[in-house]
Amino acid sequence: MPALNPYKPKFPFRELNCNADDSIVTCKMKVDFMQRDEPELETDSGWNFCSSVESQNSESPPVWKVFKIGQIIDSDPDILPFLNALCGSEFERDESGKFVPLKDEWDTKWEARRDVLAPIIIAAFKNVSLEDGISLHEADEMDNYGDLKAARLLDTEKSWMEVSLTEHRYNSAPLCFFDPKGFRFYLPAYMLWDLMNPGLSSNIDLVWFLTLPENESNDWLERYKILNEEQSIAVRKYLEFYLRVGECDARTAIDRYWKSFG
Repeated sequence: MPALNPYKPKFPFRELNCNADDSIVTCKMKVDFMQRDEPELETDSGWNFCSSVESQNSESPPVWKVFKIGQIIDSDPDILPFLNALCGSEFERDESGKFVPLKDEWDTKWEARRDVLAPIIIAAFKNVSLEDGISLHEADEMDNYGDLKAARLLDTEKSWMEVSLTEHRYNSAPLCFFDPKGFRFYLPAYMLWDLMNPGLSSNIDLVWFLTLPENESNDWLERYKILNEEQSIAVRKYLEFYLRVGECDARTAIDRYWKSFG
């Protein structure tokens, strides 16, 4: 079973769009290969499906069209257990008829390290609540000079683990405007989103927001200092994770503040 993706679409999953060759729907052909891109729209699943007809490059190849995910499920229920896989995932049907993931060495190492780090982050922040801190939509509206009270009403989550960052994955503004309590509440959600969605071009540079400016901005220090020892150690481990995969800026972040933890 693939790792679950913290992606909570606003629409029923069966109604999300996907790309597929039409033989899957019109001829009830089995899916032979499935691959997930980053969704560009909230109505998009990111999934692409092709049948054995397409993969065999027949003389009359099927036509690629946009379908609803539900149409593909109805034609081939075998895809259902894999639909919540991470963006970038690829699966093909093996000789026994079962779907198997296609991974390279980099993917395997990333997932192994991520699966060690994620429980550490979850445990460190599990009891954190927003309290009276600035909420996600509220912080976003501060950047737009909008209605802060109305924006806050959109954030109904009691736990940071319920937070969906799908619609904010292009937007770093909230991280600029969180107060210390808001930063503490949403930081683990951002860290896990980043770990679960590697390589997306739209990912926010969270390492930058964990790097204390050279002038030691009091605002940034207050946001870091609200974290307890366990939470600060989790942040350092997150930065060390990125250091191991070649993110040199993580070293700067550690040296300027987080090196005293852990």
